[in-house]
Amino acid sequence: MATAPAAPSRLFIGVLSHASPAALQKRNLQRSLCNATGPYVTLRFVLGSRDVDADREDVLLLSTPHNDRLLGTYMLTNRLFRYALAQPDVAFVARADDDALFDA
Repeated sequence: MATAPAAPSRLFIGVLSHASPAALQKRNLQRSLCNATGPYVTLRFVLGSRDVDADREDVLLLSTPHNDRLLGTYMLTNRLFRYALAQPDVAFVARADDDALFDA
């Protein structure tokens, strides 16, 4: 008898950020203060262009053709949701800004 595949069980949190020294400080603060660790939570800092910490495991680089404040943010958010929903074990997707602190 075949068993049913396991239901998605992970929360994916995408924190929109950008490449700048101030945004890097915000990301480092969130890394230390936001409780987003555990087997059922994935936290990724979503960047539209490379920054000094782009090679870290918690940074997701999703390039967008526009990098302006309004259209660039919309396109980056759209790419984030499309990426997260394509992951096989993601049940919930959250989006946050890099100036928000939260407890997942």
